[in-house]
Amino acid sequence: MAEFFVSYTKSDQAWAEWIANTLEANGFPCVIQAWDFRPGSNFVIEMQEAVRKAERTIVVLSPAYLQASFPAPEWAAAFANDPQGLRRKLVPVRIVACKPEGLLEEIVYIDLVGLDEAAATTTLLNGIKPGRVKPTVIVFPGSVSKFPGSSSTESRLDTAPPSPSPHPLLTSHLSSKPWKLKVLSQSFIYATLLLTLLVLSAVVVTYSYKIGRCKPAESLNALIKQLFSSSKSLRVDAYNDLIAHYSSSSDLVCTILKYANQRMDKQDQHMDKQDQHMDKQDQDGIFNAVVLLTKLDRQVLQPESQAIRSFAERVPKNKDWQLTSEQVKKLLKHLQE
Repeated sequence: MAEFFVSYTKSDQAWAEWIANTLEANGFPCVIQAWDFRPGSNFVIEMQEAVRKAERTIVVLSPAYLQASFPAPEWAAAFANDPQGLRRKLVPVRIVACKPEGLLEEIVYIDLVGLDEAAATTTLLNGIKPGRVKPTVIVFPGSVSKFPGSSSTESRLDTAPPSPSPHPLLTSHLSSKPWKLKVLSQSFIYATLLLTLLVLSAVVVTYSYKIGRCKPAESLNALIKQLFSSSKSLRVDAYNDLIAHYSSSSDLVCTILKYANQRMDKQDQHMDKQDQHMDKQDQDGIFNAVVLLTKLDRQVLQPESQAIRSFAERVPKNKDWQLTSEQVKKLLKHLQE
């Protein structure tokens, strides 16, 4: 029986495999989708068996994992079996800075953010061990104080470093002209304040930029409508925003297919009138929609896969649609992987 089932989302597969390999190298057998779910097997049944048979579940915690809908039942099953955490059935391992919410927020996680491989290995193994993890050596934190919280004035004075003495040449030059020393001191203070303000301004600008990048300005519906715009620059902006902010959204597939099928209905109306032509704007929009479906950052569910295949069958095979047809083949191949 496996000790751990490793739950992760597709974008974090490299981390999941490193965690599983590290655990198995130290005597903890693991079940992981990348190694144990073989072609021809039923994905849902394999997942059910892995969750049921593994003693504990490791969650590879990242923003992508928290946004993905498919992994949620995996950690929820482990949580349901140990809601108070007494048996530590659910062990999150944070690999990228993020903040879990809801029930997952209350589970203490192993934090590997910012660690090198050696430190990450030690932290991971210490985190899954039972009982206390007391260091073998504890360094005394001070040279004079008897305990870390000492507030003795005498201790602080005794251990304070000596003030640096000014250079003799500088002292001799300024001692005869005190006003120069005063001006020099004030100039140094002003320069320090100015430098501090510049640094703070740079931090604020950088943070504001990141906030702006992390939150899309448009709704999902508005961006997909923009994907079918007559303006190429607007289509490109919409495509980039959708990839950046909605590639793991559970609503993306449904909304894309809705608008794409509306455009195909328009194509069918043209064909009823013996007119094979379709607006270049709609052709470009459908092409972009097909490309976008190949970039999903999550597992495609079975109903979504069926809907995508139904839409793919509607794409014409004539020369006007050659590029889109080739992209459809790539999409269908992507669904089979």
